[in-house]
Amino acid sequence: MGKNSNQTSAMSRAIERLSRLPGIGKRSAERIAVYLLKADPQEAQQLAGAISDLRVQAIQ
Repeated sequence: MGKNSNQTSAMSRAIERLSRLPGIGKRSAERIAVYLLKADPQEAQQLAGAISDLRVQAIQ
């Protein structure tokens, strides 16, 4: 498996997960995934961190 296969797999997983959010269909999930792919890597990491922090703080 090459890099493109891994990217496709990661994109598919991201779309599948994003489409589980309320009000986010497959097309919106695709748009968000493409945006995150094109965005500054730091921005994507900050979003991931904010989601993770939300869960951790909600449990406390």
